[in-house]
Amino acid sequence: PDAFPFEMALVRLNLAEGKTEDAAAQLKAMIAAYGDAGNGDTARVRLAAVELSRNDSQAAVGLIDAVLKHDARNAEALALRAQLKLAEDRYDAAIQDIRLAIAEDPKNWRYLMLEAKAQELNGSQSIAGERLGTAVQVSNYEPVAVLAYSQHLRATGKGDFAEGLLESALRRKQSDPSLLKELAQLKLARQDWIGAEDVAKQLRDVQGGGQVADLISAQSLAGQDQKAKSIEVLENLYQEGGGSGSSMAALVSHVATGRATSNA
Repeated sequence: PDAFPFEMALVRLNLAEGKTEDAAAQLKAMIAAYGDAGNGDTARVRLAAVELSRNDSQAAVGLIDAVLKHDARNAEALALRAQLKLAEDRYDAAIQDIRLAIAEDPKNWRYLMLEAKAQELNGSQSIAGERLGTAVQVSNYEPVAVLAYSQHLRATGKGDFAEGLLESALRRKQSDPSLLKELAQLKLARQDWIGAEDVAKQLRDVQGGGQVADLISAQSLAGQDQKAKSIEVLENLYQEGGGSGSSMAALVSHVATGRATSNA
């Protein structure tokens, strides 16, 4: 029994290294060894997730059904079954499974995000927003949850709320590059050029954030009708090998015509 945590750690390591076949083989061996006991079901759930990642839904369904036969309220199995139902456009059935999973594990913010996705696909934007907001709180402002909620707020015309959300998140997750980039996009979208420059300065202090910061600065300068300085920033960035060719070309076009966009 003491070997199980180490076996699962090896599975995670193989998956992280892209050795999916090795991970699947080990999980099958663990299922054979542990049978219908709790450890066996844990291995089945993990194998079901692997099979889903390999687009083998039939194998995943068999594993999930086996787990739920032993434990009808297994949260991980319910969440995986919900994903399968979402793929089949069975939104109400998926939401039912997700809510059962949340009832079993209310602190799992990823389940809340999964319900938000299901609610959005089902046409319930307001409920989707509520679930994303709860996911942010439960996760203690995990960047993945914050970004999902911010993008939802932007899509529903609540950019000001999204900006406040990101600023609150950055007080907890200082210098997170994904949050800073999202905040810069919001500030550029509402033509807050000074605010965008402030975010660019913060990004320059983050490892690997210099190129994105330069792109933000270029758009901010163009928005302030300082096209010459904006182009100079872009030229320096290009010479340093920063930015993809397509994104740079599009941005140069916007700068040259004075139409800076918010796609940092």
